[in-house]
Amino acid sequence: MSSFVGHSLAGMSVALAIGVNQTGRKRRGLVIIVAALAVLPDIDVLVYLTFGALGMTPHRGLTHTLLFATMISSALAAISRSYFAMTFCRAFLLFTGVMLSHLLLDYLMGCGPAVPFFWPLSNHGYLFPYKVAPTAYYGLSATELISLLFYPPAIIGILLEVLIFLPPFSILSHKSTIPRWCLIAMSIISLVCSIRMYNRLP
Repeated sequence: MSSFVGHSLAGMSVALAIGVNQTGRKRRGLVIIVAALAVLPDIDVLVYLTFGALGMTPHRGLTHTLLFATMISSALAAISRSYFAMTFCRAFLLFTGVMLSHLLLDYLMGCGPAVPFFWPLSNHGYLFPYKVAPTAYYGLSATELISLLFYPPAIIGILLEVLIFLPPFSILSHKSTIPRWCLIAMSIISLVCSIRMYNRLP
């Protein structure tokens, strides 16, 4: 899993790329929904902490599938489309794109449990052969999760996520005063550093 920081920034960037035509309170509400959706698949960690004794998969199980993404997106699109004045198809595309960004980042992390995109049609999991996205960490107890706040590799991963994903988010939101070329360069350089660091390339 990427951290909640990386997933949130990536999800909001996807939403902006697809198009968020909202203003005021509705825009803020949509941003909150998008940020929550972007990290929602990782709710399996919290569920495991509560129901782990039932023998469930601790991470990257049902919530990391295309089925889960489309079901949640469909339900949310049906519920919220009127409020946000969007067609069902547009809302579904927006929410699905955000949720798929989570699966893609976990796939590009290249380590940890494999992502079972096509469950229940197939139990096979997928991971990219190289570590592209910064490595994030998780724990299977509340104590372990809290300790990550002080774990240097976890902090480094979050900083890299910010340097990689904040520039495209800033560009798409049209709120940055930093030149676009500078933001793009920052994102690319940070991504290259992440790949070299986690794959131990020269």
